[in-house]
Amino acid sequence: LSQEENELGMFLRFQAEHDRTKAGNMMDATSKALCASAKQRLVLCPPLHRMEQEVETFRRRAIADTLLTVTRMEKSRTEYRGALLWMKDVSQELDPDTCKHLDKFRKVQSQVRGSKDLFEKLKNDFWERTADVMSGIHESFKGLVPYQFTTLKDLRDPLEQLTDLENQDQNKEKAIQSN
Repeated sequence: LSQEENELGMFLRFQAEHDRTKAGNMMDATSKALCASAKQRLVLCPPLHRMEQEVETFRRRAIADTLLTVTRMEKSRTEYRGALLWMKDVSQELDPDTCKHLDKFRKVQSQVRGSKDLFEKLKNDFWERTADVMSGIHESFKGLVPYQFTTLKDLRDPLEQLTDLENQDQNKEKAIQSN
């Protein structure tokens, strides 16, 4: 694109040299703008390409990390649910008179505690990382001033602008009357 833009600029410059009218001056100015734009576009290509590669690398790593986290959470949740079902089965067979079944129940109970602790640890790690990332995002936007889209406001329909002005005037009058 920049090559085509540069060629068009050079063509206009060549034509402007042969034409000394106002049109020639306009072609010369346009050719300068096109050539400058083409050069700027060429300068921007390597940083944009590098940024695209970095974003793609970040995306792939984020997907892999998320997949790993989800897999661990699902495995931990499945183990916890299995331990709970095992504990339910053992508790139904529990006979307080026999010590043998009581030891088995305690063993299952400790297994349930361990699997629950692992599941809770993974869940809390996820929430901690999420909170850290969100607070980092909040901090990075802290000093920024909200951007107003003045260009888009200028391009609106004139009738819409008139109604907005009338609404603002009415709001001001209401505010004055209420005071």
